[in-house]
Amino acid sequence: MKTLLFSLLASTLLFGQPNYSAVLQAIQQANAAALATHLDTRVEITIDDKDHFVSAAEATQIVGEFFAKNKPQSCQLVHSGSTRDGNSNYLIGKLATGRKNYRVYILFKLKTERHLIQEMRFEPA
Repeated sequence: MKTLLFSLLASTLLFGQPNYSAVLQAIQQANAAALATHLDTRVEITIDDKDHFVSAAEATQIVGEFFAKNKPQSCQLVHSGSTRDGNSNYLIGKLATGRKNYRVYILFKLKTERHLIQEMRFEPA
């Protein structure tokens, strides 16, 4: 147990956390290009129960289309955390759009000393 706690603390100190504020700001500003800078090469995206496992370029396009149909009004962090192994982090947010509200879930994985988005979900709240 002590080893696990030390490992989590060490990984957080060495590699920090994902830039949650930059990701949330990109979502609030409907800036798919800014969000793309945080994507891994392949990303799983769920929007309104439609799943996609696509390249970063395709993910950027899908998210851009989502933003065009659902203009963000605000995006707030509700909760964030990390997995037990310390290699993955997540955020849960609340996205208000002109049409409806969404629960946002984003999973980051530590890869080559950067936290990259592996999965994004925009689910009706």
